[in-house]
Amino acid sequence: MQSFKELINPLTVREFTENIYNNKAYLIKGVPTKFDSLITWQDINDTLNTSTSKDLKSSFRMFKDRQPVNFSDTFDIVQNTQNGATLIAEDFDRTNIKLGRLHDSIESELGENTRSNLYISYPSIRGFGLHYDTHDFLIIQLYGKKRWKVYPATIEQPLFHLKSHAINDKPPEDELYLDCILEKGDVLYVPKGHWHEVIAEGNDLSVHLTLAIFVRTGIDFLNWLSNEVREIPLFRSAFPLTTASEEKSKEYLKKMASSFSQIMESQDIYDSFMQWRISKMKNRTVFNYPYHIFSNQYSEISKNDVVKSRTPIHIKKTETVTFLTAPRTLIKLPPSMNPLIDYIYSEETNVLDFEKMLQLSDDRDQIKSTIEKLFTQGLLRIPN
Repeated sequence: MQSFKELINPLTVREFTENIYNNKAYLIKGVPTKFDSLITWQDINDTLNTSTSKDLKSSFRMFKDRQPVNFSDTFDIVQNTQNGATLIAEDFDRTNIKLGRLHDSIESELGENTRSNLYISYPSIRGFGLHYDTHDFLIIQLYGKKRWKVYPATIEQPLFHLKSHAINDKPPEDELYLDCILEKGDVLYVPKGHWHEVIAEGNDLSVHLTLAIFVRTGIDFLNWLSNEVREIPLFRSAFPLTTASEEKSKEYLKKMASSFSQIMESQDIYDSFMQWRISKMKNRTVFNYPYHIFSNQYSEISKNDVVKSRTPIHIKKTETVTFLTAPRTLIKLPPSMNPLIDYIYSEETNVLDFEKMLQLSDDRDQIKSTIEKLFTQGLLRIPN
């Protein structure tokens, strides 16, 4: 279990993104053993024990009866759970490598940042009550059972800070549209803004991952664009004084609207925004030593399967240069390397033929140099 495709099976990625994502809550039933290769009790305990080497307050939170529970050491944490408190382990994807690989796969498919918290709940304990979140999320039920009730949104596409929250912050309790028991091996998707409440079922501990998806919005685009338009003199010019006529102010706004219209229709603005989005993301599984030192490992690499890293990629081709953008990485390549890039990043390809890559250009030295660059930047790797 290391890919988004496996996680949402039998749905395809296209079915999820086109029919379900940002639309409705959806239950994906799975066999009880579905996540056995992803996280076991041993993995959970090892990760929790490792996390205690850091500041406990930054790694864990605890709640009981919807109120925070205080703790000062690991013994308090264990005792609190025995007394019915829910334990939340923050950023579990950053400390568990198998889960980190799954997150990299999800981010490469969706192109958005994600994070996971692990929840360990006592039997028959009610969760946080009826509420909604301002981000989409997936629930991965690892152990035990939980009952989920989901209601439609009352605020369309809510943000974390939104004035209308205080006015319309009332759940539509008579409009329940999903009432289900989430069992070991199941996955539940809930869009942002959809009200939900959760109750643990049965006599066993319930353990689940909440995998949050932090999408970029039009607000993010406008914030980014406000920095880009600093290069345009019109947007640096003074707005008409408050003592000026209304006509002058309207004329100024019309000029800005016209300039915005031209900007929005430009392919360059799309490519620039996509490059910015992806460059700000993080890849959890960067390290692949000793193969980062490509020149010293060339003969060894040529004997192994090569795979592309699960990471978001944006490719922009011009007549003179091809730009390859990945998290924290921008690589410029000559157009002669386009056949290599097309082969590597075709949808069907994951395991790559090293010898075939070397044959995709007559310029053998340039091919080797490009492959080396992709290895040293972590975009190609030898599977561990």
